[in-house]
Amino acid sequence: MRVYSGGKEVKVDLTNRLLTFEYEDNERKSDWARWTIDNWDFSMFDEPIWRPGNIVTITWGYTGNMSPPRTVCIHKTSGARELRVEAIESGTAMMNELDKSFTYEDMTYSDVVEIIC
Repeated sequence: MRVYSGGKEVKVDLTNRLLTFEYEDNERKSDWARWTIDNWDFSMFDEPIWRPGNIVTITWGYTGNMSPPRTVCIHKTSGARELRVEAIESGTAMMNELDKSFTYEDMTYSDVVEIIC
């Protein structure tokens, strides 16, 4: 797992800590990933890598037969002794951050509706 925090790559070793991992590849909705990490010593709270907005590149499988790399953006982190991390497809996460407002001047309401629709 590669995590990009503040534009820098941070190595993450979840050996003996990863409890569950789910990934849904959906053609109609955004892909998402969810994993649960054993936080028995509460050391994961000190890790800045689990902050919302960090980009994570994940791949899974067996040596020589790995899945294609997938890139997701951490959306939510919760829990205590079991840290739950939720992420959505990075492109979708970026779209949610974009400013989507427009200003139309010297136009009638019907002209604006024609442009939007």
